[in-house]
Amino acid sequence: MPSRLTVNPTVRILHRGIMPVFRNRLMAEISPEDLRSLCAKVKARGAPARQRVAASTPGGAQVTIGGAGHFYASREAQLIDVVAKFAAR
Repeated sequence: MPSRLTVNPTVRILHRGIMPVFRNRLMAEISPEDLRSLCAKVKARGAPARQRVAASTPGGAQVTIGGAGHFYASREAQLIDVVAKFAAR
């Protein structure tokens, strides 16, 4: 039987990426700047596991669209271009 960390990605992220950083701090002790700092570290390291999967998949690639907001808001045209190029292969 797979572990709960394998089955539920949210639990995995909490246990491996967030809880070790904030340890036994109460929610009230975690500032918005603490969260911004953690997000900046995650963003800076990229997604190495995802990159490995993409690299090992025939025709796979990881694409970043700079400046994209939530659900690629304000970058819809760039997203369409990337998908169209992928589909044309």
